[in-house]
Amino acid sequence: PAGAAAQVKLLRSILMKGLAATLWETTLAARRAGLDKQVQEAAFGWLDTMKFSFSANWLLCSCAIHAQGWTEEMDGVMDMVREMGMEPVMSQAAQHGIAKIAALGLRDFFKAEQPSDYHTVLDAAERVLAHKRGAS
Repeated sequence: PAGAAAQVKLLRSILMKGLAATLWETTLAARRAGLDKQVQEAAFGWLDTMKFSFSANWLLCSCAIHAQGWTEEMDGVMDMVREMGMEPVMSQAAQHGIAKIAALGLRDFFKAEQPSDYHTVLDAAERVLAHKRGAS
């Protein structure tokens, strides 16, 4: 097994390379739609208003509650990206990942109340996954 430093580098790569590919798909689609500036203001502007750690926490906590709706929203996203002559690789990957989160049933676990700390979300996900492993 890799040492801790090597594991951190590889785990960080999930975020950094995934983010790079997502930005590529987003900005190219925005350009093809003639909406580069609007998307930059809407997405990048929102991210620029806070520290990334706050954004990450908010996204992880929101996803626990809204994953099912986000999964459905991605169908329209992928159709739009295809209409622009692009393959929605990252959009499809996002939908797949978010669908797996939705399948955990965290919305019910948290009674549709968004938690404030992503550690709470991860703890709940681990409990649900452990329960599913034990049930199989």
